Amino acid sequence: MQDEMYGNGNAEPVMNIPAADVVSGGASAAAPAEVDPAEVAILAQAEDPGTDPLRLQELATDHPLARPAVAANPAAGPELLEWLGALGDAGVNEALARRGR
Repeated sequence: MQDEMYGNGNAEPVMNIPAADVVSGGASAAAPAEVDPAEVAILAQAEDPGTDPLRLQELATDHPLARPAVAANPAAGPELLEWLGALGDAGVNEALARRGR
């Protein structure tokens, strides 16, 4: 059971944060001991395709670390993507480029 919870038998839980591919700062780039659970929750919402588009807008506005994940989220609407693209953020621009924008 413990191996199932921790993945590889280590004392530390395994965290799979796909947003790490597009986020250059915040929880995804932090060392495991420095990860803020609140940031992880924000990133999880930002990358979840089931997150309501209005919530994605709130996340992008209130949490800059979530912007690249929001930009990569297929539920993000065109107006939000346009706003994100105008910010000149390298992580956001990379996520938008992956979307073909």
